[in-house]
Formats: sequence, C-alpha cells, structure tokens
Amino acid sequence: MHNYASYICKECLIGMCCHKACNKIMLNIITKHEDHFKVNPGSQIIRNHTRPSDSWIFLGLSHIKRNEFISFERITPENINDFKTFKNGNPQWTVRDLDYGTIRNWGGGIKSIYFEMEGDI
Repeated sequence: MHNYASYICKECLIGMCCHKACNKIMLNIITKHEDHFKVNPGSQIIRNHTRPSDSWIFLGLSHIKRNEFISFERITPENINDFKTFKNGNPQWTVRDLDYGTIRNWGGGIKSIYFEMEGDI
C-alpha cells in the first residue's frame, strides 16, 4: 500500500514539488451534519473556500468505538472505502485535527470521504 504523498510525486515528499497537479488533489470530507471540508496534500483543512492555514491541520481518522487511529499518510485510494459508516448509517470514523496547537476529535463523525482532483491542471 502506498501513502497519500506517493500518489502525488516524489518531490512532494521533500516539499519541493514542481508538478501542477500535486496541489490539486484533495481529500474531501462530509460530516454527519453535511458540513464539507477539503484537505490538501500539506494536510491543511479548508472549509468554505477559505485559504489553507498551518494552524488547522488534519492528523487522520479516529474510530468512534475502537481505539484505532489512521494517520493522514496512511489514507490512500486503495483503502478509502474502509472508512464507511456502520450498516445503520451512523458514522464509524471521525476526524482528528490539530487546531492552533490543540488536538481534537470532531463530534458527529464523518458520513463520506473521498479523493478528488480540483480544477484545471
């Protein structure tokens, strides 16, 4: 299994990317309450077309019932479907973020998560 960064390019792994497509690949998250968020390759969380900030960082996904955490780097196109809701439609996973130095788990959980290419390259 490859990590998220390997789907972008090797240069991104060292922070010196020269490929236009790299910053266009977004992880999309829809919460139980229909709030929409995007996560860029730098793990910055973007809401409602706000500018990315190093103050709000996506760390990964936490399981709601089990003591299980999947870091951002381990979320890939191959395993993205593992983060579905329970059969009754309730979320199994929630977001763990770093917001101005505080680590938080979001309440409510996530309904949907997927990768998407943003805009034109």
